[in-house]
Amino acid sequence: MRSFPLVVLTAMAISWLSSCATVMSGPMQRIYFVSDTPAILVVDGEFKDSLQDGIASIVKFRRKTTPTWTIEVQSEGFISERVDLKRKFNEISTLNAFNVVGWVLDLYTGAIWRYAQPDTIHLTAAPKRR
Repeated sequence: MRSFPLVVLTAMAISWLSSCATVMSGPMQRIYFVSDTPAILVVDGEFKDSLQDGIASIVKFRRKTTPTWTIEVQSEGFISERVDLKRKFNEISTLNAFNVVGWVLDLYTGAIWRYAQPDTIHLTAAPKRR
């Protein structure tokens, strides 16, 4: 009979001490874009930011909404460059272990996913041939 409180306390500790990706990494992911030339950053056909020569631009991507984002950099006199951000499983979610609430929360917020690209994308523009 004495082991029952110990089992309950152990189960509670395991569920409370396990974490979720929502807490650890959040529902959004910041990605830095750096360009060699002044350019325009377009995400899924919408203007997002102007890139200055060598200065990083930070764009936040919501992990839940879209499995793939298409990023295009346009610069006058240069060939446009496209990058696809594809999402994959966020390994931090495995810290949930047997915490069902953590899994549900991660699914709801989208933190169960992360974008596979590195956090900084360096874009090099190639000149157009005349």
